[in-house]
Amino acid sequence: MTQAQLHTAVARATGEPIGLIRDLGFGLLSERPDDLAPEDVALMVACPHCRRPVPYPGVAGDGALTMAECLDCDVYFYAPPGRIDV
Repeated sequence: MTQAQLHTAVARATGEPIGLIRDLGFGLLSERPDDLAPEDVALMVACPHCRRPVPYPGVAGDGALTMAECLDCDVYFYAPPGRIDV
């Protein structure tokens, strides 16, 4: 996956403009992009307590917010699509 493909995928998933996604600094985790498979890319949100990235849980089928979990802080928190910032 290229950087442009990542920006496009995140923008499509969040509904945010691609310029904003680019400005937020999304990047690939692998130092060797040829090692990445599509399932290796995941949306993350920052824990409101420790600011570490945790997996974005998405929204429920009915559009309701779901809760993200930070294992380090042992907390659950709502993660609306606008909070995807990691």
